[in-house]
Amino acid sequence: MKNNTQYPIHNTQYRKARKAFTLMELLIVVAITTILASVGISSYVNHQRAKLLDTSAQEIVGYLRYAQQKSIGQEGGNQWGIHFENPTDGDDFYALYTGTSYTSPEETRYLSSGIEYESPTAGNSIDVSFNKLTGNSATSTTQSITIKSTVTNSTTTISISGQGLISY
Repeated sequence: MKNNTQYPIHNTQYRKARKAFTLMELLIVVAITTILASVGISSYVNHQRAKLLDTSAQEIVGYLRYAQQKSIGQEGGNQWGIHFENPTDGDDFYALYTGTSYTSPEETRYLSSGIEYESPTAGNSIDVSFNKLTGNSATSTTQSITIKSTVTNSTTTISISGQGLISY
């Protein structure tokens, strides 16, 4: 009869040696992790770019409502408005002004990098002025400001109705 004591020792030694990963297994895990990380990062970056357009629209709407509230409150005894300008050279901006038309800004804000006006078109401007007490738009027609992302080519339009309703 054979002595079987060798086999369990041999099997145990084999199992101990087999506990490590091979180089090929490690490379496969690293490759899969890299692919998943790159997909996740690109998805996150695209989401951030889309969020930038929405955030810019929210800031403009907030600024329009700020001017509207100043007109309703007749701050300084004047009506207030926002001037949107898309210069042919330089950065697109919007500026708070007082009075019936834009002559000089009270405050100026620039659009974020990667965001630009589609309307007003290059070299043009749009003034949105609000009547005192009512907050209605000084024009009876609906005015629109369209901003676009230069990275994603998506757009958002902000509308100001004759009744002063601001939406996007």
